[in-house]
Amino acid sequence: MGNTDKSTTSSNMRSFFLEKLKELKRVFQLRQYEEIASIQPASLAQDELDKLLMALIRVCNSFGYIPDSEKQKVIEKMMVSDSDFIGFNARIIYKWLNSVSHIYWKEQAHQETMQIIDKKSNASEKISPETQELVKKYLASLLEGNIKSVPTVSQLEIEKIKQEDEQRIKGRKGSSYQGRPAEEIYAERERLDAVHKRLGYDKIREVGAFSHFQIEDKVITARNRSEAQEIYTEVYL
Repeated sequence: MGNTDKSTTSSNMRSFFLEKLKELKRVFQLRQYEEIASIQPASLAQDELDKLLMALIRVCNSFGYIPDSEKQKVIEKMMVSDSDFIGFNARIIYKWLNSVSHIYWKEQAHQETMQIIDKKSNASEKISPETQELVKKYLASLLEGNIKSVPTVSQLEIEKIKQEDEQRIKGRKGSSYQGRPAEEIYAERERLDAVHKRLGYDKIREVGAFSHFQIEDKVITARNRSEAQEIYTEVYL
């Protein structure tokens, strides 16, 4: 489940959000769509609408393991039940999807691991008892969110710097490489440091406290996937 084509996902969710925006006035007496549509000139109104829809879609894409149909059900339900809802924005969509993310993350982990077992079972060579035990432990770790690979925060930061250096080196090999502005890198670092401090990461030193999580084109270091998505949203969206 999950991992649908991004262009299809974006198209599906764009149509969904546009439909829900147009329903806000009739269903909730909220005029978010009308307020955007009233902006002059019309080209500026379209630009504002596109920016809003893109922000909502980017949050949805960060929960790639949740099917679009399920995201839409969650959003429709929370539009009615969340008393904080006064219109669409990236933060509230993140809040809603993050509240159910653990359910779909565990389900995906189970399905993907069972696929490994099925493929191995169908092969000419039988899966060994030792491998079966390793797969079971791997599945349990996925379900618990406890796969650990980074010993400390400082080590985590070193790995992050290495990744960024590798990306810059690869980029320089291309003739069209353009370095990122220093201001952009500094601002990103400040946002990352701020969210790390808010989560208490600067005080954590125990071995095995952190893991790597791939979200979009970023590798996020966090204690669990929920916090990784929170970091991604606050730093990169």
